[in-house]
Amino acid sequence: MTEDYILTARAKGLEENQVLYKHGLKNAMLPMVTIIAITFGGLITGTTLIETVFNWYGLGRYIFTSFFVLDYPVVQAIFMIIAITAILANFVANLLYGVLDRCTELG
Repeated sequence: MTEDYILTARAKGLEENQVLYKHGLKNAMLPMVTIIAITFGGLITGTTLIETVFNWYGLGRYIFTSFFVLDYPVVQAIFMIIAITAILANFVANLLYGVLDRCTELG
């Protein structure tokens, strides 16, 4: 909030809401979309730890047990699902970049 374009908007006499939403929020949206897309892949892989620790049965527990009983086709399939999910999350993030850029140009 101490960037030159924010200080310039305040110097022009814009209201604080206009400064925050029209100038600050525009530039803060793209990094947040990137962080969410990168984190989305970690959400699926994090289920392995959570399901193992709390003794829940799900995809994470299934990959954990498959890894130790050397069930390689299952491990490969689940890693492929994780990779496809990460790729799709990044693809959706790239599509959102275009939408957000278009919305910020109009506003």
